[in-house]
Amino acid sequence: MGGNMFAQCIKMIVVALVWCYSPFSMAIIAPGSCNVASVTSSPYTLEPLPAKLTNGTILAWRIITYNFTYSKTGSTSDILLADAWYTSGVTGETTQPMFPDEGVGVSLLVLATPGGYANTDAFRGLSTQSVGNPGNNLTYQVFLQQFLVVNDVNRYKGGALSGYPKGLTIAFGNQKTWDDKTVLAGGTRCVASTALFGKEVLTFGTTGELPTLPVPKTPTCDLGGTNITVPLQGVESSAFKKSGDLSGSKLFSIPLGNCGKDAKPYITFTDSNNKANRSNILGLSPGSTATGVGIVLEKSDGQRVQFGAQNTSVSGSNVGQFMIGTSAVEGGSLLLDITAKYIRTDEELKAGEVKAEAIFTLAYP
Repeated sequence: MGGNMFAQCIKMIVVALVWCYSPFSMAIIAPGSCNVASVTSSPYTLEPLPAKLTNGTILAWRIITYNFTYSKTGSTSDILLADAWYTSGVTGETTQPMFPDEGVGVSLLVLATPGGYANTDAFRGLSTQSVGNPGNNLTYQVFLQQFLVVNDVNRYKGGALSGYPKGLTIAFGNQKTWDDKTVLAGGTRCVASTALFGKEVLTFGTTGELPTLPVPKTPTCDLGGTNITVPLQGVESSAFKKSGDLSGSKLFSIPLGNCGKDAKPYITFTDSNNKANRSNILGLSPGSTATGVGIVLEKSDGQRVQFGAQNTSVSGSNVGQFMIGTSAVEGGSLLLDITAKYIRTDEELKAGEVKAEAIFTLAYP
């Protein structure tokens, strides 16, 4: 009888042991099963430029969709991660100055949990997701948003980009890959990665070209009048004793309105009858009967205007060109005050009618 009881106890213990271990099963992301299935991208969307550019202004953006595949055994949850990082660039920066000559930078946002902008730090786990269901060739999808931004407002001119960024890595895998911090396959790692270089950093997922960026709009002003007549009163010839003597004066203004904020109009006066004139004396027009006199134009500070070419652009080498002022507000106005005076020249002095004509040309930097 004692023997039978011993046998019964052994049997009960065995049954208990089987019951305790039976619910456990292996759950794992299968090593070597991670792959990049597809990469697609929307076209770049160009953003309208604001009236005033600043560093960080978004110029263009696009959405990239990464589809990874993996296989998993067991129904217990496991972790999958995805990341993006620059393999060269300014350490820690989320906006990389990859087109420094054009003043354009690049940033990449991982639209996931926890999410964030890529920088030069690898394996941060910007996309972390728990997966439970088993199966083969399961899909893990990650969305990225890529931006082209103003990185140096003083260099940005818009148009085509002429340089290319350096390097970017997109990686996907299991926790073991992130623990080992390597994109190399081996051991129990499941990993898939894409190494991008040069132009493909900005075009991966599409066969399209880089966008042509918007050209900044130069703030300008409306000209209040294009034809201005300046009636100088007559003077006696006896007022001109020698060359260089001045007499008579007439103040006139050139009004500028509806100026954009920070508009900086420059002006050049050109001798209409002698466009090669680079002196500060305006010659007489045909039909004048007086001789031995000319016209000078003085700015409000007393400096004489030097005549130059009809400059439609701004340059330090443009003779006679000077800035009228800067509009502090949108819709502002500026006023250029000029005083016209007679001046005695080296020619023989002869009384008569004086006519002179100048052209003024506005330009903006």
